[in-house]
Amino acid sequence: MILIDRRISAWLMVMAVTLAVAGCGGPRVHPAQTWQLPAKASPESAMFVGRVGLPDGQRLTLRDVNIQRWGKVYAHMGTVPRGEKNFVMDNNYFVIPNVKPGTYWFAGFYAAGAYNGLPANKKDFIEIKPGEVKFIGSYDYIDGKLSTLRMSLGIPGSFGLQPNRKPSELEMLKWLMTVGNGSGWEPVIQQRARALGAKL
Repeated sequence: MILIDRRISAWLMVMAVTLAVAGCGGPRVHPAQTWQLPAKASPESAMFVGRVGLPDGQRLTLRDVNIQRWGKVYAHMGTVPRGEKNFVMDNNYFVIPNVKPGTYWFAGFYAAGAYNGLPANKKDFIEIKPGEVKFIGSYDYIDGKLSTLRMSLGIPGSFGLQPNRKPSELEMLKWLMTVGNGSGWEPVIQQRARALGAKL
């Protein structure tokens, strides 16, 4: 009887540690200048790129970007919802490579110490084609104001996303060229950059 209780206790301890690590963990922030773009998984693979930062150009504590395929169920542990595997850079750029073609939506992001969810409006759905590199925008994070009571309780505040012209799609593509050498993404990145007027 004591042996069984010890086994159950040990199993419960392992599960508790696993859940704690899964809940607290998350994507790490990568250095933008030395990070390497993962290899293109197949000719059909597509990629999202974008930025969520602060209006003054300072670094936002962006930790995770949640892009989800419409209709797909994502399993996760912890309190932060998950989407497609993403890479967040120390300059607030994000890259979501090797997604399947289809319909996606920007479900939210983890920044400024809280998860910031976005509504699922059909007008905001993003279609991505086979092999496409899709720039979903550069946005400034505008922190909302809270009442003193909500702040004292630690309730996350309201926020807004405001479009910013910097970095432009072309600037992000040029950055991808510097980190994507040998990845297999080069032809589609260069093709899109040329379509935007770049002389390569």
